[in-house]
Amino acid sequence: MRPGTPGFVGSRLREAREAMGLTSATLADLANISRAAISQFENGHATPHPEVGRNLAEILHVRPGYFLLPARAGASNVFFRSQASLTLRARLRGSRKIDRLADLLVALRESLRLPAVNFPPPFPGTDDPLFLQDDSIEQAARETRRFWGLGEGPISNIVWLLENNGAVISRMDFHERQMDSWSQWKDIDQMPLIVLNSDKASAVRSRFDVSHELGHLILHRFVPSVYWNTADAAKIREQQAHRFASAFLMPEDTFGSEVGFPSLNRFLALKPRWRTSIASMITRTDGLGLITDEHAKRLWQSLSRRHWRTWEPLDDSMAPEQPRLLPRAFAVLREMDQFAPARLVDEAELNPEEIATLAMLPHDFFDAGAVNIIPFRRGLSDHS
Repeated sequence: MRPGTPGFVGSRLREAREAMGLTSATLADLANISRAAISQFENGHATPHPEVGRNLAEILHVRPGYFLLPARAGASNVFFRSQASLTLRARLRGSRKIDRLADLLVALRESLRLPAVNFPPPFPGTDDPLFLQDDSIEQAARETRRFWGLGEGPISNIVWLLENNGAVISRMDFHERQMDSWSQWKDIDQMPLIVLNSDKASAVRSRFDVSHELGHLILHRFVPSVYWNTADAAKIREQQAHRFASAFLMPEDTFGSEVGFPSLNRFLALKPRWRTSIASMITRTDGLGLITDEHAKRLWQSLSRRHWRTWEPLDDSMAPEQPRLLPRAFAVLREMDQFAPARLVDEAELNPEEIATLAMLPHDFFDAGAVNIIPFRRGLSDHS
């Protein structure tokens, strides 16, 4: 009988498979083993031969020791923009990617001190989001701005603002057309994590995605998942995050006073200053009651006639905001000790390519000669 792998945790194999968006059948084909074997490994009925385990690890972009880590405890809600249009596989993959980001942070924080989380406390009325009204959402956006001392004008860089206040943001090629962004409060010091799909190249839409996720993190942080079990409830949650994003990016008094007589040309003139899309400005102006329903209808019709629904003027001249916390952290780590990044690969139990993706590093950041696949270990206590 071929030996197995003592301490192998089946749920970790399932997580790694889901992070890659693979079915059990596809993984079995790639690993040249049976689908039944994958099922037995994941359900804890059997463990793989070490050689099979190493092969699975390589396919799934993890280290063999990843399968020996303790089973992950229950997690908080993961918020997906446009959740209704996403497949279950896409949502699982996104959730597992954010898990991997959290694992990387646990290892990174052993060597570096990251910015402390400085988010506002819960706002009144957010404990029961199904009854959260627009005026309460507007107030939450105003109070969030006030908490961070932002004033009432445009925000120069939303990504850097959130990173400076303890959020960790990653941008990656997710190759899922409907996936814009997703976020979660992680248990490690209740850290807010946000992932952006870099397939979405529009700067203004990316800013709105970040602000939308901020809306979830502010409004829905302590809401039990039972609230979102229906499609109608999930739709309400998305509408609330949209309203927060609009109010956060375009404060009522300042933005409203600059709109004047709303027209597409006027919005186009305001776009470089507020760094929001013309479509978002139409929605905001309408939501504030600054135009009639008929006026809003004409604006949308005009937007369509100009073919600005998917692409707007200035979109190609405005670069998306890039996270800098993680790339800078790894640069500092390398300056401290040139071998530290290689050791972190071992500690995080992810392979170098996966860490480079999560941390937005150049693909050649890690010296391949310093990062070697090693045999299974029995657990984290074996790390020196």
